[in-house]
Amino acid sequence: NVAVFDTSFHMTMPEVAYTYALPKDVCDKYHVRKYGAHGTSHRYEWVMAKEILGSRCHRLLSCHLGNGASLAAIEDGVCRDTTMGLTPLDGLMMGTRCGSIDPATVCYLQREGGYSYQEVDDMMNKQSGLLAISGISNDARDIRTRASEGDERCLLAFDMFAYKAMQQAGSMIASMAGVDTITFTAGIGENDWSIRKAFCDCFEWLGVRIDNNKNREAVGNGPQVISAAGSAVTVMVIPTDEEYMIAHDVERLTANN
Repeated sequence: NVAVFDTSFHMTMPEVAYTYALPKDVCDKYHVRKYGAHGTSHRYEWVMAKEILGSRCHRLLSCHLGNGASLAAIEDGVCRDTTMGLTPLDGLMMGTRCGSIDPATVCYLQREGGYSYQEVDDMMNKQSGLLAISGISNDARDIRTRASEGDERCLLAFDMFAYKAMQQAGSMIASMAGVDTITFTAGIGENDWSIRKAFCDCFEWLGVRIDNNKNREAVGNGPQVISAAGSAVTVMVIPTDEEYMIAHDVERLTANN
């Protein structure tokens, strides 16, 4: 049997990125630190982007946007930082997860609302995110349909999703001191051109330009470059293949043994 952990790719993060500012004895005893997730997917994004772009790809912002969502800053194949933390709840707003919020919110809800720790945990993991803001669904397709009909809560859900992703992407880019490639993957990243456009429009100041026609057409056609000519950053849609990466690891590990 071969175990392939979704956290393993992120174990190259520097100590300054994975350490929490909590008492060291507590962190050591309970193994509290940033672990990240979606590592298999982020690693695939790097492998494919590097294979396609070659020497043009050094600092990659990998955007895994689906019901679960995370970003990873990858510099020459090494993970410098990622948005998920001790658990997958941290980071971006997701389908049913709230993402990063003031941690004291947990204590406040328990103290003032009378919620148990389990009820707060369920609320933040299973009743929040796109589901909570839209009021109808955690499925981006349902929310997109209602948003196109003018539903204000669904419009807000999409705007928040793009804004939170842009906001945290800024910190990922800073951790690499720059970016030359952005990839989108997973259910929303691969299939929702409007989210990709909203995200990239937020980085026009960085020289990111996408070709609107290529962006709309980049669904179901394998890896696609969607950035416009002259864009300072190459933007791609790369459908993830975690099964391939797992199989590759199994082959590598068994061959060595």
